Amino acid sequence: YTFAEARRIEEVFLVVDRDLNTNIRITCTHTGAPALVMPRTLVRGFRVEGCVKGQWQELYREADNHQRLVKVKLSQVLEGLRLCPESTWGAEEFRVFSFVAR
Repeated sequence: YTFAEARRIEEVFLVVDRDLNTNIRITCTHTGAPALVMPRTLVRGFRVEGCVKGQWQELYREADNHQRLVKVKLSQVLEGLRLCPESTWGAEEFRVFSFVAR
């Protein structure tokens, strides 16, 4: 996003693909139980960048995301905002359903 004028952004919400169409079996965490595998389509690593005085800078970085809904507190005055996906849990493409700033 780029804004006509700088505005205060309190937080961003990110909804990513967690491959909810795939049936998974929830297991107990007893010794010897199989480990859960993260969905390949889930965005694992990403950063949020903001434009301040004409310069883009990293505001937040996540390297090991496990959530479908991610909330990031920013509380900054920005001229622009962008999401930069970096990795998934195995899929080749990034699937972001929503990226909302408020």
